[in-house]
Amino acid sequence: MTILPAYHVIINNQEFIENLKKAEEITETESNLVIIGIENSKPETCYGYINYG
Repeated sequence: MTILPAYHVIINNQEFIENLKKAEEITETESNLVIIGIENSKPETCYGYINYG
């Protein structure tokens, strides 16, 4: 399953598609959740945070 929330700007479509394919490969062979994102450049508390578990 893929969840793609609204309001994302994807500049490099090919790179995004490649990352989706990699995520699919990981979830097919392992029981993991894959989150695709970017590193933040500054704190933005209105977006919240996801920390490594």
